[in-house]
Amino acid sequence: MVTWGGTRDIRVNICVLQCPFCILGQFSDPTLSVSPYQPTEGDEITLVCSMRSEFNRITSRMMFAFSKNGRVVQELGSKYIYRIPSVTPKDSGYYTCDVTPETQNGTRRASAYVNVLELFSNPQIKVSPYPVAEGANMTLICSSDSLNGSAPLQFAFLRNGQEVKEFSSYEKYQIYKTQRDDSGYYSCEVRTIDGKVKKVSQTLIIHVQAFGGKNDSEEETLHADSQYIHQKHFLAFIISAAVSGILLIIVAALLFKYRQKCSALFTGQHSPPPPPGK
Repeated sequence: MVTWGGTRDIRVNICVLQCPFCILGQFSDPTLSVSPYQPTEGDEITLVCSMRSEFNRITSRMMFAFSKNGRVVQELGSKYIYRIPSVTPKDSGYYTCDVTPETQNGTRRASAYVNVLELFSNPQIKVSPYPVAEGANMTLICSSDSLNGSAPLQFAFLRNGQEVKEFSSYEKYQIYKTQRDDSGYYSCEVRTIDGKVKKVSQTLIIHVQAFGGKNDSEEETLHADSQYIHQKHFLAFIISAAVSGILLIIVAALLFKYRQKCSALFTGQHSPPPPPGK
């Protein structure tokens, strides 16, 4: 019998020489706390796996492991805290901590659900007018809906992966008197002012149409179609010539065999009779 703190008796066996805080008896169920309780994307969250107060002294001799939706995210070890520096909605899920005494068998588990709120939706990029004619003015618009809170947002635009308009509070990008060189792959990026949360739109392919109503894409398509038709006709000619050649060879072989047969018959009919036997 050992008196802990002079007020409560706890039945434990203590190996004084080897491990003065090894718990060989029962231990309490752990608790898993999440801070902040309602995180939003970009926050740092901390999960703490703790024991009851009377067991705080022996947590250094406990082993902890953390999992998310059944997949281990922190291996078994002495760390009873698990941190995620900058969470996203993908970090939402069921988290568990498993506590195992270092000197005995048995595992206790605590769980908690983490729901990460999304600050703003994935951005979408649009162009006006569409289609874009050479010489006309073009406006790209990047839109995103604020979902939780009213965090100010900044917008940037990219063409072929290179930034063409740096981050600002203005969600539009304008090109005056567009040229065919303005064609390309456009996207927009949205972020919070502190830069903790960033999201990129899908890529928008823009072809600036040349005068006459045909753009590079249409001209390339027509050229490709012309090449395809030419190749198709050439292939048909080759196949036809090959078939004709095979037929000629077959006919020639048949004629040759027919002539051989006729020659043999003719030779047999006009050959002299054998001499009379003696």
